[in-house]
Amino acid sequence: MKLMLKYPTLALCIAALALSPIANADTPAHAPSALAGGDAVWLHPGSTPLRVGAEIQTTGYLLLGMLYVAGVQIRNKFNSLDFVAALRPHLERHPLDGAFEAALQDALTRRGLQVRLQPSTTAKGSGQPSDEAGRWSLQVTQLDVEYVAQGSTAAYLPQARARVQLHDSRNAAAPRMLQVESRSKDPAQAFASFRALRADPERAYAGLEHVSRSLADALAESLTPATLPVPAVPSPP
Repeated sequence: MKLMLKYPTLALCIAALALSPIANADTPAHAPSALAGGDAVWLHPGSTPLRVGAEIQTTGYLLLGMLYVAGVQIRNKFNSLDFVAALRPHLERHPLDGAFEAALQDALTRRGLQVRLQPSTTAKGSGQPSDEAGRWSLQVTQLDVEYVAQGSTAAYLPQARARVQLHDSRNAAAPRMLQVESRSKDPAQAFASFRALRADPERAYAGLEHVSRSLADALAESLTPATLPVPAVPSPP
């Protein structure tokens, strides 16, 4: 599991504020319906860079607003450090990147694709699978899984975002870049405050795992034509 913090350094956070305004990230999925039933697609388990965190999202453009945002970002940094420390036993036993990769493999298979696994050492460049092995190669370049509050008094809810490269072995052009996001709106997964979130790492981890699996399904759906039938998933006994 390649685990990185959401906020690498305090200096970088403040420098970023000075260079550009903070805005809520709400980018829709820009994913082509490129894959069809029967296509083979390569996945690269163990190569997904993962970031976990907890934050309050803010917007600010004026000087006073930017000073407020800077303070919130400092708070976000230390909250993320504390949150990851509380989650570490769960993350080590059940890595979120592994849960996401397994859910993506299952979601693509249910949509009629032939999923093949390749070691991460050949995930990029000259190591791309050949046309004979399978046309498509899907590389997740970043996976962010976190709890986000849409303001200082809002509840924390889990959300996940993936940035993806889709390589076509029959086309030498640059890979297609995709971004897909999943946000939970389930009140049962909400935490009223960071203190409540920090105090219940087991339930917090369950929310992150659930949104990671939802993200995998959203990514698979965005990659396949809407007309492709998806077999129903049997309910657990």
